[in-house]
Order: sequence, then C-alpha cells, then structure tokens
Amino acid sequence: MRLGLFGILVWGFLQSSLVMAEALTIPVLVDAIASQHPSYLSEMRRSEATKAGVDEAVAAFDMRVSQMSSFRTSGYYDGAIAQQQVSKPLALLNAEISATYRISSGDFPVYESEFDTLNGGELGLGLKLSLLQNRDLDKRRTELADSESRLDIRYAVQQIQNNAVVRQGIQSFLRWKRAQRIRQVTADLLRLTESRLKGVEERVASGDLAAISVSELQTTLLQRKILLTEVERSVATAREQLAFYLPPEYRLTNGKNNLNDFEWPYALSEASFDQATLDLDSHPALIALENEIEVATNALRLAENQMLPELDLTMKVSRDLGAGDPRLRGADSAVLLNFEVPVGRRAARAKSQGAQARIHSLDLEKDAVRLGLTRDIEIRRQAWRFGQQLLEANSRAEEVASHLLEQETKRFEEGIGDQFILISREAAALEARVNTIEAEFALLNEELLLVAAMARLVPQDSD
Repeated sequence: MRLGLFGILVWGFLQSSLVMAEALTIPVLVDAIASQHPSYLSEMRRSEATKAGVDEAVAAFDMRVSQMSSFRTSGYYDGAIAQQQVSKPLALLNAEISATYRISSGDFPVYESEFDTLNGGELGLGLKLSLLQNRDLDKRRTELADSESRLDIRYAVQQIQNNAVVRQGIQSFLRWKRAQRIRQVTADLLRLTESRLKGVEERVASGDLAAISVSELQTTLLQRKILLTEVERSVATAREQLAFYLPPEYRLTNGKNNLNDFEWPYALSEASFDQATLDLDSHPALIALENEIEVATNALRLAENQMLPELDLTMKVSRDLGAGDPRLRGADSAVLLNFEVPVGRRAARAKSQGAQARIHSLDLEKDAVRLGLTRDIEIRRQAWRFGQQLLEANSRAEEVASHLLEQETKRFEEGIGDQFILISREAAALEARVNTIEAEFALLNEELLLVAAMARLVPQDSD
C-alpha cells in the first residue's frame, strides 16, 4: 500500500513537471499571468474591496429592529413601558414602513396617558413619505448609486492595468523568441565558419592558399564567437524578463521559434482598425469617465434637492389588544404633515456650482481621451502598414543576400573566389536575416499594441 501511494505521488510529480515544461504559447502565457501574477491578482482584490462598498450602501436599506424599555424607579407613578419596532427603509419616495408592538403596565400621569395600553398591548403600523425634499433622491440612494458607479470605475481601471501587465508579459515573450531566432542564425553561421576554417587549413597545408587566409578566417571566427556571446546575453536577459510573468515553478524550454507555433491570437487586418474606432464607446477609459460624470451628476442633483422645502407625510394606524380601559379599545389612526423651509442655501448652491464645474471638466476630459484613442488607432494603423512594407522589403533583401552568398560560396569552393568577399557576403546575409527577424517581430508588436490600446488583451473581470 505504501508503494502504491509513493507511486501515485511520483506520477503526480511527473505529470506536474510535464505541465510546467509544456511549450509556452501566447494563450498559455496570458492564462498564467491572469491566474497567478501578483500585479494582476492585486487589481482583482482591489475591485473586491470596492465591491464591499456597494454591499455597505445596499445595507442602508436593510430592515432594522429596535427595542425601548422605560421603568420608573421612584415617585408616585409606577408606569412601565416595553416597545419593539421593526422598520424597513424603501427607495421609493424615501419611504419607511414600520410595525410596532408596545405594552405598558402601572399608572401614568395625565400628560403621559398615550403610553397606556390594554393588557394585551398595542399593535401599530406606520408609513412615512417625503413629498418634496428627498422625494426623488436622498443621501442613501445617492450613496448607493455612487458606490455602483465607483465599482464600474474600479473595474475599468482593473481592465486597463491588467491589460498593461499582459501586454508587458507578451512583449517579454516576443523579445525572448526574437533573441532565440537571432541566436539560431548566428550559431549556424559560427558553425559554418568553424567548418570552413578546417577546409582552409587543409588547403593552406597543401599550398593551395596563402597562410594569411587562415589568420583572416580565425579573426572572423573570433568576431563571430563574440557576436554569439552578445546574442546569448540578450537571450538570457529576455528569459529572465519573461520569467517575471510566469509562476516560479514554470520551466522555460527553448521550444520552436516559428511564428505559427506561438498561437498568435492578435492578427489584424484593415477592418480591425475600423472596428476599433467603432468600438471606442466600450473602451474602459471612457467607461470610467462616464461613471465619474454620473457621480458628479448625482452630487449636483443632491445639492439641488437640499434647496427644496421639506414636506414629510406620516401615517399611523394602531389597535390595542386585551382588556382594560374601555377608552383604549378600537383602532386609532393619525396623519402627520411636517413642513420646513431651508433659509440658508449658500452651502447647497456652492455644492451645485462645484458639481456643475466638475461635470463640464469631465466632459472635456472625455472628449480629449476619445481624441487620443482615435489618434492612437490611426498611429497604429500607419505603423502596421509600414511594418508590412518593411517586412516585405527585408525579406526581398534577405533573398538577394542569400543568393549572393550562395554564388560566392560556390566560387570559393571552386577555387576562383575571394575569401574576403565571401566573409563580407556572409556578414551581409546574416544582417539581412536579422533584419527580417526584427521586422517580423516588430509587426507582431504593432498588432499587440493596437489590441492593448483598446484594452482587450484580457476580458473584463467583473460580476
């Protein structure tokens, strides 16, 4: 049984190792960042904290239970009262409904006779309404609406920040893959130089070439070893930068460096840029500003509300139960109307003016953000077009350089070529190949930047 358990543990470890060693693709990287990167998760926790504010605002409309007891400890009268009340605030008309049970015993003075109840106590229902001030909104309803807007703002900020983290992670991936591709072609050239050195040494030994040819090729070999070392350094640096966005246990493997193996999900077309312009209203930066305008509008409405007179209507119905004073039998009802006019309105006017100024400011900021996003889309469109042209031009230049190298290599092997020209052709072919690689990855980066500018590298994380 112990061997079986050990075997299960070993199998699980091996399976975990295989998973951690899987070839890294863009979807795998994005999933790793979204599920485990601290910066990404931190934004989500901040949103959870903001969501608690919504729950707190909703709690302002929760049902409340209150208890009141009164006992005389000395004096001629010995009346005692116990009262329980259940009340529930409502959003409509700032209403509040209540149910009350009150029971009393003993004697009360005449001026407290309203406390008398039959021996079964008194049941009462109440309804309070605001007819002017606080009718359409009040602090509780405003705070609830504001808390929901603040949560939408937080989700928008989360979307922007998490997209930035994912963009940085993908760019690190692209730098790593680009460096690997350059290392591959540089290492191939170095191996070719080492192989050619042996052949040149044999030809020098046979008297077919001058001894300086060996020295010349040895110098070239050293230069290419130095170049490969520099490229290896860039690979190591890019690897460490990429590791920052992966779990500590993830084991990076070299894998394949072909673009098709990346599972690149951000390929663009001309229509992509037009669609991005049409979808600007859903951009989180604009959504955040719209919600800030909503908060400022609520502040304006609340300030205007405070300048209205108070007109509150309260209706009560009660009935005593049990035996006792016959005057207490039957149902009682009452209607109370409270009217109050605010005289000093300077504070409310100041709040109103401040809210109006903020709304105007936010409207202008929203226009500026929209213009900036439109500009960024057009910049990305032009950069993408030029990137395609540069890739095509570099590919053609690589073909020409490769053809020239092939012809010069053939001439050299036939003994009619010049080694210095051959080395020059190799260097030119290497540079052309590296330029093509740079152009390929620059085009990928342009596609990434457009999707990142629209904050759509990852979906909105909200409830």
